Amino acid sequence: YFLEKRSGTGVQQPQRERDAMKTTTLLLAASLALGGGKALAQETHALAEELLALMNMPQTIEQSLAAMKQGMPAQIAQMSEAMGETPPPEMPEQTQKMMDILTEELRWDKVKDDYVGLYASTFTAEELKGLIGFYQSPAGRAFVAKQRPVFEGN
Repeated sequence: YFLEKRSGTGVQQPQRERDAMKTTTLLLAASLALGGGKALAQETHALAEELLALMNMPQTIEQSLAAMKQGMPAQIAQMSEAMGETPPPEMPEQTQKMMDILTEELRWDKVKDDYVGLYASTFTAEELKGLIGFYQSPAGRAFVAKQRPVFEGN
């Protein structure tokens, strides 16, 4: 014991080993947590993508844009009439160009990642699984099928 104490080993060595073990354990735990977080994020994104497909989101966006494009000229005419103005003759052409730009910029392939990210950051994996279960159920499929007529008032 006396020699170990004088040579700097003994009590000090086990302390160094404990410190090294703590550091190694913390690094291992951190790497597992970070890796696990990435796997969880990937799972959540995959679940969000599945949910959006079950919700028919691409078709819903496409139909909404088509309805907006179709109804916009009448809305502009109504607004102009309400303000006591006559729309300029180039208004229909300008409206068409604006709607073409919107339709192009809001295509599903351009906004899909934004929607997936929004759903993945808003809902937990468990919540997404619950929603997916609903949309896969007969009631969920009926909801998707009847959603558009409900919004249109039919």
